[in-house]
Amino acid sequence: MHIDKGEQYLININMPGIGPNNLFNNSRCHDMLKRQLEINGIYLSDSDIKGGRGMFDIKKP
Repeated sequence: MHIDKGEQYLININMPGIGPNNLFNNSRCHDMLKRQLEINGIYLSDSDIKGGRGMFDIKKP
């Protein structure tokens, strides 16, 4: 899969204490994050999500 640089997706993870810095490192978020990405047509494995912080530029809206 290829995602063009600059593509933006809105991901809503409403959990206390979760922010851009710990989104990928929190096991509570993995399923929610995976479902949110799949809604946008992005299918990643669990290992991609667990180690994915460096793959994405996460910005808080």
